[in-house]
Amino acid sequence: MSEIRTARFAAPDEARENYDAIIPAYQAAFAAEPWYEVSKCGGCSSGYSRQNPGDICQACGSVTGDEAYTEQELTEKFDAIGETRPACWYIEETPAGLALAAVSRLDQTKVAYRTICASDDARGYERLWR
Repeated sequence: MSEIRTARFAAPDEARENYDAIIPAYQAAFAAEPWYEVSKCGGCSSGYSRQNPGDICQACGSVTGDEAYTEQELTEKFDAIGETRPACWYIEETPAGLALAAVSRLDQTKVAYRTICASDDARGYERLWR
């Protein structure tokens, strides 16, 4: 039997109700392959390390900082998208919870379309099309 999945579009303020599921999925996705962005690292050119916060970065030898994407940073990032330009979230849910969340925006100044997705299987992506 197929899984029941609901899909909806939501305004940014409505999607905020799902941040408690979206944020951990985003963090897990970028901590995994191919990004391995687990903590901030001032010594690495990418600004991120695969080591846990407070550990020694194996790539550069620096002590890592905070987690790569804090709840506060992501809340501010997602809120800013909706507050600064037209945006819409696409949300899919199953009885088990969030399955997919994506926010789309149209940047009037660069004509860029950006989608940020995070899914329940800890796979996520950020793409920029020009």
